[in-house]
Amino acid sequence: MSPFVHLHTHSYYSFLNGASSIESLCKAAKERGFTHLALTDTNGFYGLQNFLETAPTYHLKPIVGVFIKTNENEGILIAKKREGYSFICDILTCYHMNDDFSLTEALRNGAPHIALITKDIELLKHLKDKLECWVEIRPGSKGREVINYARENNLPPLATNAVYFANQEDFELHKLLRAIDLNSTISDLSERDIVNPDQWLKPEELLRVSFPHIPEALENTWILARDCETEWRNTSQVFPAYQDRKEDHFNILLKRCLQGIKWRYGKISRMIKKRLDYELSIIREKGYVDYFLVVADIADSFPIHCGRGSAAASLVSYLLGITHVDPIKHNLSFFRFLNPNRLDLPDIDIDFPWDERDKVLEFVNKTYGNERMAMVANHVGFRGKGAIWEVAKVYGLSSAEIKRVTKRLSIYTRGETLKEQIASHPRCKNLQLPPPWPQIISLASQISGFPKHLSVHCG
Repeated sequence: MSPFVHLHTHSYYSFLNGASSIESLCKAAKERGFTHLALTDTNGFYGLQNFLETAPTYHLKPIVGVFIKTNENEGILIAKKREGYSFICDILTCYHMNDDFSLTEALRNGAPHIALITKDIELLKHLKDKLECWVEIRPGSKGREVINYARENNLPPLATNAVYFANQEDFELHKLLRAIDLNSTISDLSERDIVNPDQWLKPEELLRVSFPHIPEALENTWILARDCETEWRNTSQVFPAYQDRKEDHFNILLKRCLQGIKWRYGKISRMIKKRLDYELSIIREKGYVDYFLVVADIADSFPIHCGRGSAAASLVSYLLGITHVDPIKHNLSFFRFLNPNRLDLPDIDIDFPWDERDKVLEFVNKTYGNERMAMVANHVGFRGKGAIWEVAKVYGLSSAEIKRVTKRLSIYTRGETLKEQIASHPRCKNLQLPPPWPQIISLASQISGFPKHLSVHCG
């Protein structure tokens, strides 16, 4: 008997739907004896990097997927190989960029190294001959029509529990998140607004009880899982080449730095040469030559700017005109900005005038192409004070009653310390908290840190 694999799993990166963190899902999967786990959040890879880093720490093999839901269709796309992941990224870009996106049209010409899992019969009718399709079978009597379709068309059935939370008791958090999303109270939620209470990360023995009539659907999860790429850690950053020139880009950087010495200092000294050689050796070793050249071009095209942060400690940044603070004169340490042991990418912060911001974006787009630039997305999450406000609204409390409590809390209040702060902070002394306030504060603590939605970084 082959082991079962959860291939339809949502984390809290299925915003205001999934009720568990990736850490909680991986922990539960490990405790219940699973060896593989797929993450299939809705319409995005928002938690993927977190998942790929977390799963191996629980000795789980991560499977990459996404649940795409449109007004017409829905289905899971599983990346069997890295090429499949790239294809899904293109699909997601099309989904978010086009109001009239059609999943059927996007997959009509096939999909390399992709497996489609869906219970959407209309979608299967259009795509069953175009790419690898698996018919999703969920527990319950509603799956009978889908089972019949799979058998009539000789398509392999695949069992899922369409997981939205790690543990059964997390269903209450799911209801809370749905009410927040719909600006509703919990009592006003309908069955259409929430998932089934049984859609948690069930252990295999409980799931087998749900599929006695079609055991092959359970076995097929392993057949698909073992055919999927699970080693995703050997990844590297990809940065656009500087103007795609064929010359040695390091020589271009060196030449511009030498020109910068004449501009900034008039002539080169032994100290400047030693510092420049040191910085350039690290920049070259770390593979950041093109990065500095790209940033320098942007700064050079818009001379009214201010480079700031740790990049101001770089002589190369100063010579290229990115920053305007002399690191030699002020004895600033380049090590703080970039050093051989630094694993994360350096970032160079530059402020431009507000009325030139759009021109800067237009320049980058025109120079490097919109396929090589993007705005940075933020995950906006619940914080302590804001979490209390959202939960209290769900309980139907008035704004005046909510403000009576939240006005005593700092905007920097962390969710995990809500109870402690309310119990010990002088501003909360004599604060009366009759029911349902204790439950509100408890729930607010639980969802603090959950991502709520995406936003665009102001940069």
